[in-house]
Amino acid sequence: MKQIILLCIVHFAFCIVINAQLLYEISGNGLSKSSYLFGTHHMVPVETATKINGVFRAFNDCSAIVGEFVDDNPAEIQRQILKASKMDESIFKLLTPEEETLLDSALQAELGLSLANVQYMRPSVIAMIYEMTVCERILKSNSGDMSIDSYFQIAASELGKAVYGLETADDQIKMLLRSIPLERQTEILVKTIRNTETIISENARLDSLYVEGDLDALYTMLIETEDMTEAEKFLFVDERNMAWLPKIEEYIKQEPCFIAVGALHLPGNEGLINLLRKAGYKVKAVK
Repeated sequence: MKQIILLCIVHFAFCIVINAQLLYEISGNGLSKSSYLFGTHHMVPVETATKINGVFRAFNDCSAIVGEFVDDNPAEIQRQILKASKMDESIFKLLTPEEETLLDSALQAELGLSLANVQYMRPSVIAMIYEMTVCERILKSNSGDMSIDSYFQIAASELGKAVYGLETADDQIKMLLRSIPLERQTEILVKTIRNTETIISENARLDSLYVEGDLDALYTMLIETEDMTEAEKFLFVDERNMAWLPKIEEYIKQEPCFIAVGALHLPGNEGLINLLRKAGYKVKAVK
């Protein structure tokens, strides 16, 4: 923990700085002090954040951190996820014989598990585990390590800063595991297995664009992907942004906040940058 505190206090003058446009200052509209909006990415190393110019200065200037949810009890959250991951019916009822063979072979190759071993697990969970495992093996990503979001929350707690959430852990679990019908989840799982190579290349591209800080290109990838319907994009991104806005306004009016949420929530017409500007705030990139 001492290392985390040290990272937040010391300015990384000798790091290679990434010219990434992931950090924005929020001011005006009656705010007595600026807050900051930072786009995170769950699949890149925490060290990436240390190379983005101005991030720790902004963090230190704020008395509170705001995240998508407060990750203050990982064991309990994991218990909730495992409980929500279970289905009453077997996945075999949702698959054709050809799909059963395809999935069983892929899962045994990557996870060392047969389809029968996970037959009562929601298809979306199987898809996420499979995709993360493949990407960790090939792209050397670190989804199993601490995320950037958790890193800043732990640092804030160690420094005595307030930590606020825009959603509850239960909100996120319901959205990710129960908001999409099982038939659609199964379709996504089968597509994930069949298009593994494409998914690997897309994740590599996503990681690269994040490190480059190219929010416009990240947003273009989101709106052009065929893996999500328009309704799903609205559910996972736009609708949440609109629900978050009044909470963000409440927090930043109380005290200066460092807001760390997924980078895909920042760009676009219904992105947080534009929503905050339409609400009367000045939102400018921290160069």
